[in-house]
Amino acid sequence: MIIKPFTFANQFFSHSSAKNLIISQQNNPNFLSTLKKYTLAAYEVSLKQFVNDDRDFITAYLVNTIDFIDTWNDASIQKMSIDACDKRYLELVITILNEYCHDTVSVYL
Repeated sequence: MIIKPFTFANQFFSHSSAKNLIISQQNNPNFLSTLKKYTLAAYEVSLKQFVNDDRDFITAYLVNTIDFIDTWNDASIQKMSIDACDKRYLELVITILNEYCHDTVSVYL
């Protein structure tokens, strides 16, 4: 979840009972925007269990990095793969993860 957020989200939604609803709303930007905001807010709450210090700042930084990559990728002509999004995310947050997150996260880095 914390190391590969794009893979995690993709696996979660592909196995979710809401999958058909989400697919049916692909042309509804208001629904997708609301879903994204809700998902990122829930993800931020979940992240706090992994962060040692300065929880609000660090989790907001991580979530906003995910949002930035996702928004940038959506606007790009040539889309990055989920793996490429996860890789870019790690490139941008690796220092934060190593410095502020529990040792259990470091095992995966």
